[in-house]
Amino acid sequence: MKRYIKAIVAGVLLITFLCGCNADLTDFLIETSVQDNFVEGKTLIVDFFDVGQADCSLIRFPDRRTMLIDTGNSDDGDNISQHLRRLGINTIDFLVLTHPHEDHIGGADDIIEDFNIGKIIMPKISKNDIPQSDVYEELLETIYDENYRITTAVAGSNISESEQYSITCLSPCSDNYGSLNNYSVVLMIQCFDTKFLFTGDAESEIEKELLNKKSDIDADILKVAHHGSNLSTTENFLKRVTPEYSVISCGAHNRYGHPGNKTISRLTEYNSEIFRTDMDGSIRVVCTEDEYSINKNNICLDGDR
Repeated sequence: MKRYIKAIVAGVLLITFLCGCNADLTDFLIETSVQDNFVEGKTLIVDFFDVGQADCSLIRFPDRRTMLIDTGNSDDGDNISQHLRRLGINTIDFLVLTHPHEDHIGGADDIIEDFNIGKIIMPKISKNDIPQSDVYEELLETIYDENYRITTAVAGSNISESEQYSITCLSPCSDNYGSLNNYSVVLMIQCFDTKFLFTGDAESEIEKELLNKKSDIDADILKVAHHGSNLSTTENFLKRVTPEYSVISCGAHNRYGHPGNKTISRLTEYNSEIFRTDMDGSIRVVCTEDEYSINKNNICLDGDR
């Protein structure tokens, strides 16, 4: 684990106003969001964006490569796109769409149209499980229209690797699960001495697979699966992951009751400090060779607010 860990919780004024923000972020928020101390070759920055009951995370690697994991709901795409521009991003080197549910792929067509994309990484879905949804069909049409190809996520493959970081795909291990959640692309990202585990909406079935395969899932920071649903983040899984910090992306007062009380209890039992986008807004992790810091900044990119 880490030799030295520090967590910084930055308070921001006007919280009531900020919870209702949309694409028109204040100058103060824009200034705050770009002052991230990124130093080429020396920092990794991970943003877990507040997109309500959905998922979207941005990783900026030390060599300035970028990865966007999921793109929120359909109404979130424009907000995400504008915010990425404010951060000075013109290219998404890796666009990972963990599985074809709207709350993970909804804004992807906006992102694909607005940015240069290196690779689009998605799971291969069994014909019997392909969703009959307008959002999924529009995504495939946009990928075709913009002349991109899909790179299939394969368990055990190295998506990228350098002296400072590695990106490894741990799942899906099959192309026939019966549940779209279990097709989720699971990624282990290690940079310097810090390890992140991204889990999409993977449920207990996938957690068992990873445990049985003896996959390297020990991580400092866990992106909690399925918005904190009780169907994921099992006790045996947490025993192996042992996360110092856990991040849950969920919407305030959502109709699913996420995060589940059992999940919160298990994370607390294993002494993992919890950050939640419904309470903390967007969450940023900044890593260097010696330490990492975690900040919450109350920026929201939820198009429904």
